[in-house]
Amino acid sequence: MGRTEIRINSIELFEPGFAFERFVNYPHGNPAGLQAENRLKKFMSRRTRQEAPWKPTKAQLQAAVRNRVPDVIEEGLDVLFVGINPGLYSAAIRHHFGHPGNRFWPSLKAGGFTPGDVTLTAFDDWRLPEFGLGITNLCPRASARADELTSEELQRGARTLLRKVKKYRPRFVTFLGITSFRTAFGVQRGKVG
Repeated sequence: MGRTEIRINSIELFEPGFAFERFVNYPHGNPAGLQAENRLKKFMSRRTRQEAPWKPTKAQLQAAVRNRVPDVIEEGLDVLFVGINPGLYSAAIRHHFGHPGNRFWPSLKAGGFTPGDVTLTAFDDWRLPEFGLGITNLCPRASARADELTSEELQRGARTLLRKVKKYRPRFVTFLGITSFRTAFGVQRGKVG
C-alpha cells in the first residue's frame, strides 16, 4: 500500500477554481474515476435513499449534545477530511457540517473535489466515498463552539484518528482547524498548506 501523507489545510481557504489536483494525483484523472464507480456500488448497497433535508427544533438542538455524527470512512480514500467536532446543528441532524450556512459543502464543489454537475449538501455526506472522500472528527462530542473542548479531549481524539488512518489508509488527511490540530498533536508550528 502507498504511504499516507498528512497535510494541514483549511477548507475556508478554498476559493472557486482552487486546483486540488496539486495535492492529489487522481488515478483516473478526476475524483469520479473508475474507483468511484466501484465505491458507488458498494455504498448504494448500504444506503439507498437520500434523506430529505430538515431543520431541527430548538429542543432538538438542546438535546444534540448527546448525539454523535457517524464517520463517513472506508479503506483507500483519496482524502479524509478531519473536522474538530460536530456543532449542535450537525449533531441534531446527524450529518457533517450540517448548518445551512456552513461553507464546507460549497467549497468542496468549488475546489473541484466533486464533478461539476454534482452539488452535495450535509444530507449527502454518505456519498463522499463515491468521490474518494471521507470525513470524521477529532472529537465526537457535540458542542456549540469548538473552544469548549479540552486539550485532553483533542489529544485523545488525535490518538483515535491515528488508529483510523492506520486502519483505513487514506492517501491524504486534511485537517479543518489548524488550532485544534496543533493542540491535539502538540505541533505548535504546524502551518496551513
